[in-house]
Amino acid sequence: MRRLSEGLLLVVAFAIPWENLVIFDQLGSLVRVLGMVAASVGVCAVLLDGRLRKFGPVLVLAALWVLWGGLSLFWSIEADSTVDRVLTYVQLLGLMWLMWEFGADAASRSALTQAYVFGAYVSLVGTLLGFASGAQLDAKRYTTGTFNVNDLGLTFALGIPMAWYLVLTQQNRILRWINQAYVPAAVVGVLLTASRGAFVATVIATSMVVGSMSKLPLRTKLLALLLITSALIAAAFVVPQSSWQRLAQGQQSLQRWDLTGRTAIWEEGLHVLRTLWTDGEISFQGRHFDYDGVAFHSGTEMAPLRPLQSPPPIWVVSNPRLKGDAPPEIMEPQLERACRRIVEHGDGWMTCCRAQHPEEFVDQLGLIERYADEHGHDFSRLVMSYQVTMNIADSEDEARSAFDDYISKYYPELSKAMDLSNWGPVGTPEQIAEWIRTFAAAGVDHFICRFGAIDQFGQVQRFAEEVLPVFSAERVR
Repeated sequence: MRRLSEGLLLVVAFAIPWENLVIFDQLGSLVRVLGMVAASVGVCAVLLDGRLRKFGPVLVLAALWVLWGGLSLFWSIEADSTVDRVLTYVQLLGLMWLMWEFGADAASRSALTQAYVFGAYVSLVGTLLGFASGAQLDAKRYTTGTFNVNDLGLTFALGIPMAWYLVLTQQNRILRWINQAYVPAAVVGVLLTASRGAFVATVIATSMVVGSMSKLPLRTKLLALLLITSALIAAAFVVPQSSWQRLAQGQQSLQRWDLTGRTAIWEEGLHVLRTLWTDGEISFQGRHFDYDGVAFHSGTEMAPLRPLQSPPPIWVVSNPRLKGDAPPEIMEPQLERACRRIVEHGDGWMTCCRAQHPEEFVDQLGLIERYADEHGHDFSRLVMSYQVTMNIADSEDEARSAFDDYISKYYPELSKAMDLSNWGPVGTPEQIAEWIRTFAAAGVDHFICRFGAIDQFGQVQRFAEEVLPVFSAERVR
């Protein structure tokens, strides 16, 4: 029975690098099915033999991590997502136990490593065939099957130190050549995915190869250099220019802490929307969007449909301190990037959710003004706004109770995970008015008000009758 478990574990290791090539509608990936079978057989083998290897510290820590993930259900704001994640952790823990129990000796570990490299070859061949046939993603990135392109790149990168380990320890000459060939092939595969995260992992993996050379014989050193040189030559001739261009953007993305490119997508998309809202149509060829004569116009209207305001004002939402303040070395770069987006892409700034900290508004407002002055922009054109959630009652306690009741029903999970006191003022009309005065003095031009109460109409009425007249009277005086 233990022999069967060991064999099934090898099959699982072989299937992991190409798991997304075979998907079952109800059961999921092939690896998931094989893993459940292997775990079941492994448990049976342990019960029949009456032998269980004592758990090591790594396995114990992994089990505690899974337990902690399960306990997080009590405070998670996304219970369904947490359940899915914990189930994934449980499966990974089961795989770790199988390797611990049935892959304890050096020969078994070597066999599992070899099985992974063989499996990675399956995905490599699929990716290279896709490249040869021109089957690519929209961004000219290459994958195989339903693999996420970034996951695929990491799969290839993980195999590099494994293959090199086998080169150093494998006695079979044919297997050594197979593992040697994997290193340059995997580098090319990673470059074809154009995954910047996987590229960083590949740099680390190849540095491990170089780092292991100091105590190796000259012949092995020359072999390592030959493999790295082969990888570079193959990459230069095979990898398309589009992949190199995407990888070259990695330095800028790292400086913005944005390897996924979401900031660039946002900025380009905002330009597209502004043009559509202003002109009614657009022809645009960018890095992320490509449109030819797209318009808010079906042909039946007299002209393209546009907002009444032309161009419509765009207020950029930003609050780097949404989850609280952070050390200067973390917060300052975030604030700088936020100020750049507000000044260069917006007509104003909208923020929220730090209602007890007007000093933070003053601080970021000053940074926005400084960025505008230093980069030749007109700061005076920017509108400053604050979205606030409030509750008006005859006492602060009554308002807080009604506010909490509303939020717990509207955001049942979020209300457990966040400090609601920063969402906005609660209390009497005088307290609400005083809060508005404070933030108006800090520099807010417009307040976007919503009411944290079940009785929305009653709140609007009280605001109109008991809060707004305070400011009308002050204006008259």
